[in-house]
Amino acid sequence: MNKQIALQRRTRGPYTVVIAGGILLMCGLLLLAFGLGDHGGVLAAFLGVLSRPAIIAGLMFMFLGLVRNMKKDSLRWLRMTLTILCSSIVVGVGLYTLLVSALLFSGF
Repeated sequence: MNKQIALQRRTRGPYTVVIAGGILLMCGLLLLAFGLGDHGGVLAAFLGVLSRPAIIAGLMFMFLGLVRNMKKDSLRWLRMTLTILCSSIVVGVGLYTLLVSALLFSGF
């Protein structure tokens, strides 16, 4: 019984990451589709800046969740490499968003 609970917990994690990535992707696409960055103001510019990193991070989270769900042991090296790649892209996009947000709100 404990093995079954452990298996459910192990498979629930990647699907949670896929769902979070999908939500982030949809939010980024909505921000981009409505063109909120075309209007004036700091808030509109901030939302316009957030749309592109949200799309990239959403795709990477979805891809990361799917990669972590691979079951074959022969693809372990590929799974580890893609996990490191996707995680580093998400961290880079997060740092970019923080930098641009700081520059926007500082009046640069």
